[in-house]
Amino acid sequence: GGFGALPVFTPPKPIGTDSADGGDGRPAETVIDIGELGRPTGGEQVQLQQLLPARYLESRATAVESVQSTIVELGSIFQQLQNVVAEQAQLVERIDADVEQTALNVDSAQAQLMRYYRNLTSNRPLLLQVFGVIVFFMMLYGLIFA
Repeated sequence: GGFGALPVFTPPKPIGTDSADGGDGRPAETVIDIGELGRPTGGEQVQLQQLLPARYLESRATAVESVQSTIVELGSIFQQLQNVVAEQAQLVERIDADVEQTALNVDSAQAQLMRYYRNLTSNRPLLLQVFGVIVFFMMLYGLIFA
């Protein structure tokens, strides 16, 4: 009840068992009333929804809750990822600054080494004088004590 005009099906009677067969041996015509075809009305939809199994609705609700919790978890994971990326960005900036400072230190060390090399090459006459004095004293020591 409540679904409007439901289809009516009258099964055919065996041949020769009813006088409704017209006496010619053919069965009487079967009448099937399908009613109005189309969409159910608003009240019919409500009744159809009430007839859906409770387990199905519960399973759908559970599935929706599962999807919602998964979305919340994904949001949390992406928030953590954002924090890690921000921390990594700070580390990369510090590493970049350290590399720049190291490059400056290498350049400065090279300049110091070049200055030291120039000092050594410019002091060559002094080194020759010191070497000459040492040789002179060795010869003098050899003459005196020999």
